[in-house]
Amino acid sequence: MLCLCFFIVGFFVGIISKFGLWSLIDPTKKAGLWEVINYVFSSLGAIGTCAAVVVALGKESILRYFSHPNVEIGLVDEDGISEDIDSEQQTPQASCYNCVLRIKNSGSAQARTCFAAIEHIRYADRKGKTLREIKDYQNNNTQLTWEGEGVDLPKGISKEIRLFYIDAPGSSVTPGEQHQDIPLLEINGFKLKDNQSKKGVWEILYYISYDSGEHIRFKLSIDWDGTWKSRKTEMKEVLKVKLEMQ
Repeated sequence: MLCLCFFIVGFFVGIISKFGLWSLIDPTKKAGLWEVINYVFSSLGAIGTCAAVVVALGKESILRYFSHPNVEIGLVDEDGISEDIDSEQQTPQASCYNCVLRIKNSGSAQARTCFAAIEHIRYADRKGKTLREIKDYQNNNTQLTWEGEGVDLPKGISKEIRLFYIDAPGSSVTPGEQHQDIPLLEINGFKLKDNQSKKGVWEILYYISYDSGEHIRFKLSIDWDGTWKSRKTEMKEVLKVKLEMQ
């Protein structure tokens, strides 16, 4: 396709335009064989020169056009949450709910040194109130815990990263402290205060960057009334998660 564009531009400039070879041709005279050959090769030379200049000036852009990564994202579960269940339990109950993001490279080249970070977090303790930016996090740009600081994503491969989780009441304990009887929402990349984790509405803006200088931004909206349900079918009624591209 690119070569065809070069040919059209070169043909127009070298032959058809008033500055090209067409202005030198006298239609009332018959051209000899060598004269025709000279016109043809002169035109091809002009096309080649034009193509060489364009390639030299935009080599990196041309290579990136034909071979570049393309990172796409989506939540692993349509409802936004998945449940962890101990299969040995007689009455299956969830021990944790996770929100997991799937990151896929659908491009034609590897996406190198990918990392995900939080740009800002807004919070309100109940639905309907104005969301305000959490002051402790302003302009922090904390990277999320993943496989490493920079993750390589080969073409056609997808990887997953946890955005937040909620443990069952009493399932987590801090050394020297008692079991937590109230479920708390824990965000990957930033430690919320207890009064910001019990319930409310969160709006988290993320970005994913990789070595080509490209990045994607997305927003995760969470609405939770603070109650715990032992199965996902009930939990998704009180915990709403929405992903939006920015």
